[in-house]
Formats: sequence, C-alpha cells, structure tokens
Amino acid sequence: ASLAQLTLELLTSSSAASAAAAAEQLNPASASLPMQVMTSCVFPALLAALEDYTRDNRGDVGSWVREAAMDGLAQLVLALGSIQQQQQQQQQQQQQQQQQAAPKQQQQQQQ
Repeated sequence: ASLAQLTLELLTSSSAASAAAAAEQLNPASASLPMQVMTSCVFPALLAALEDYTRDNRGDVGSWVREAAMDGLAQLVLALGSIQQQQQQQQQQQQQQQQQAAPKQQQQQQQ
C-alpha cells in the first residue's frame, strides 16, 4: 500500500484498532512522514474548519463543516496515538535486542 493510502486509512478508520492496523503497515523509516503531514497540514486545516460559520439559504451550513472537523480531529488523535504507540514499541524492542546482544558480544571478545 502506498503512503497516501495508509495515511488515508489512518484518518478514515472507524476505530483505534483499525488505525493501529494501518499504522503497523508503515515501516519505521516512513512512519514519521504521515505524522509530520498530519500535524503540519491536516491538523491545522481541521482546526480552521472548526471556525466555519458560513450561512446561506439553507441556514448554518458551516455547522456541517464544524461537525465533520470534530469527527476528523477525533480520528486524527486516534491515528497519531497509534503511530506514536507503535514507534515506542519498536524502540523498546530495539533496546531489548541491543541489551540481549551486548553480553554475547562481550563473551565473543573475551574468547
């Protein structure tokens, strides 16, 4: 799956579990890119949409935009949390692997 498709899946997922599943598909090298895009582009756009008070002959149509922005912000927070949790888990795994490898390397050097 492309990075754009994965980012879209993160934003449109209906639950934290599906957001986490989409985040798991990202490799560590590209995992920070969706987070940067979401925090630098998507998040500000959603915040700006919360201030849409457009009115026309149908009434307060800006309320539709504000409601969609609130839904989007909820999904964005879930997605960012899932990405951050995945990155923390990967860092912990790497640290554990390094700690396990260190005694083996010391034994090899002593021999």
